Amino acid sequence: MSKQAIVNHYQQSENVKQIVHQLQQDPHHFQITNLVGSSLSFVISETFKQADKPYLLIFKTI
Repeated sequence: MSKQAIVNHYQQSENVKQIVHQLQQDPHHFQITNLVGSSLSFVISETFKQADKPYLLIFKTI
């Protein structure tokens, strides 16, 4: 599967649309968990594009 095919999948994802909707409703605090591998990067990328708002990402390191 090509990178563009993966990006297209996330662009059309209902889960990403729900995250964007939640960000628009309560932009002060949001937590995303249980994503595997590079899926977090794709979700963050697509939500950033669709939400069209700046936001700060804070990661916990162990």
